[in-house]
Amino acid sequence: MTYHILNGELLPATTAAIGLNDLALLRGYGVFDFFSVHRGRPVFLEDHLQRFQRSAALYKLALPLSVEALREQIFRLIRACDMQEGGISLILTGGYAEDGFHADTPPNLLILSRPPVPRFADKQRVETPIKLITHHFVRELPEAKGLNYARALRSQAEMKAAGAGEILYTDGQRVLETYRSNVFLVMPSGKLCTAGSDVLQGITRKYVLQLAAEMGMETETGDIPLSHLAKAKEVFLTGSGKGVFPVSQVDERLIGDGRPGPVWRKLKEAMEGFIEGLYG
Repeated sequence: MTYHILNGELLPATTAAIGLNDLALLRGYGVFDFFSVHRGRPVFLEDHLQRFQRSAALYKLALPLSVEALREQIFRLIRACDMQEGGISLILTGGYAEDGFHADTPPNLLILSRPPVPRFADKQRVETPIKLITHHFVRELPEAKGLNYARALRSQAEMKAAGAGEILYTDGQRVLETYRSNVFLVMPSGKLCTAGSDVLQGITRKYVLQLAAEMGMETETGDIPLSHLAKAKEVFLTGSGKGVFPVSQVDERLIGDGRPGPVWRKLKEAMEGFIEGLYG
């Protein structure tokens, strides 16, 4: 049976629910995080717990329990679901508000079990490069994982019509991020570039940069001019859900020959080996 935890109570997934006057529903006010579970163990749990705390602080939301207690509840859910491969979503809502705006209660804390993530469940799927389409957009509080994904959801029909897998956000001058991934460019010199500000500091991004440096690759974290997309030999994305996955095209511009490149493959294999070494 599948379970979720709502404010410390383990509940069947079919019955777990929050009230209609929660500010997450009424105003989109809340934060979340997501991490995969591999061989029964949460991947990079401490990194995700730290980011969840940071997101909550940026949104001025107080966690209703200690990090130690939250960690215990995560493992409780994994055991209850007998989860070997899957994912966990942490969601902290704004709490209940009778007037629809001012919270009358502490935030609600949801710990949701999720099905296996693609990078462990379907390797072929995450080796198929995707197309990106660009949008002029900078998220509010980009260093936090907020619940508001309205821009991405409104663009689903456009993405489908373009045959795109994700939206690449820019501010008109810089390459930023997609709505659920960090972006890396491999320049003609071999330098690996990723945005350093106005983006989420991704966990997978962190370890890809670390592994790249250990492999002797030159890396740069900072502003990436939009014009660099025309020069890039490779573009790939990183995220907790899919790991490291390639990009074939941005708008109408093909990246390289449109196939996954050697730098992406080296880092993908290094990341998979790193995770297996920790959780295998």
